[in-house]
Amino acid sequence: MKARYKLVIIAILALLAVVFGPVAANAGGLDRTAVTGPTGIGNGSDQDGAWLQENLGSQIQKIGTQFVTGVEIMVPKFTYQDCWGRKWESKGVTHELPYLSYSQQLSEDRVVGVEISTKYGLGASFEKIYGCMDSRTLISGTYVEPFIAQRLSDHWSVGLGLVLVNSQLRWHGPFDVNRVYLPIDADTKAIGFGVGAAAGVFYQPTDDLAFGVNYTSSVKTRMSGRTEIQRPFHLRDRIKTTFEFPDQLEISGAWKATDRLLLVADWTLYGYSDNSLEAVKIRFNKLLINKPVNTNWVDNYAVRAGASYKLSDRWTVGGGAGYMSKAIPDKTVDFMTPDVAGYFVAGRVKYQATKSVSLTAGISRGWGSNKARGAEITADVWTGVLSASFDF
Repeated sequence: MKARYKLVIIAILALLAVVFGPVAANAGGLDRTAVTGPTGIGNGSDQDGAWLQENLGSQIQKIGTQFVTGVEIMVPKFTYQDCWGRKWESKGVTHELPYLSYSQQLSEDRVVGVEISTKYGLGASFEKIYGCMDSRTLISGTYVEPFIAQRLSDHWSVGLGLVLVNSQLRWHGPFDVNRVYLPIDADTKAIGFGVGAAAGVFYQPTDDLAFGVNYTSSVKTRMSGRTEIQRPFHLRDRIKTTFEFPDQLEISGAWKATDRLLLVADWTLYGYSDNSLEAVKIRFNKLLINKPVNTNWVDNYAVRAGASYKLSDRWTVGGGAGYMSKAIPDKTVDFMTPDVAGYFVAGRVKYQATKSVSLTAGISRGWGSNKARGAEITADVWTGVLSASFDF
């Protein structure tokens, strides 16, 4: 492909990242990170691409020039039952999360590229749950990650990346003081940006075995927006706040058991406790006050395992399962910030339509429940994915 066309593709990707901006990803605790995607540990990865999709060093396995575009369609459902036995179900919503990636093999020893995806979503929406007030919460992060992967030897590769995060906050519900809710209906919206970094090491001792370690730094996003008190009186003010997305440490492995079968697994630690997430502080402009929203989030982890099998030159199937612990402790988890420990299963099918075009369809389900202070929260999150890959 001529250089000018490659530059056009990169420019289009950057433009789409701005256009998509913050995505409404009321995904809930089970989907703080994506589990489906066109490839990845969660559904078996892909023999013909990077075995460890999230590892930057593993990107050295990509050949030629590749452009992938797709969408994850998320349908979350939450149930909240308070200590009095009253039960509410979240509003029926569907969220479309775009996925884009571009990679180019500069030489046998170097690959560059960029990936755009919504990797973080937390929140839910209930109708008339507190004093006849509706609630809607959302914290989302759309990640833009340009990277470079370099082969150091026959067995070792490394990758480095820049992490750009577009964040969105929506906090509509009863105004609280130290998580004690008052009969005041408040609506807060804010957006912002932050910058971080990522690095990965990929070790492939044989053609059939590989291991990887990947680290993504925490990203502090500085957001601005407004708060509007809607009942029992009306007040509007500009606000500023920050939210720090957690750092991630991932250890993964892959084994190509046969020419057709690939087995993959990973363990990921999410570092909330070191990221000043004891409270999210809202700074008001006219009122000249700072209001903390107590969170006290803690570190959590996820484990995933998957398998991918190549049925023929055209058809590949994959599947996997995993578990994610909860990050929001019992003393702050509620209908405004629902979080549960839970499990997920996922599956996908890939069709190689032509030598340069492939199509992928997948589906996953995550579920779990959590009891705290006499209340119970349950989550049931379905996610489907459709994507197309073009090789040049």
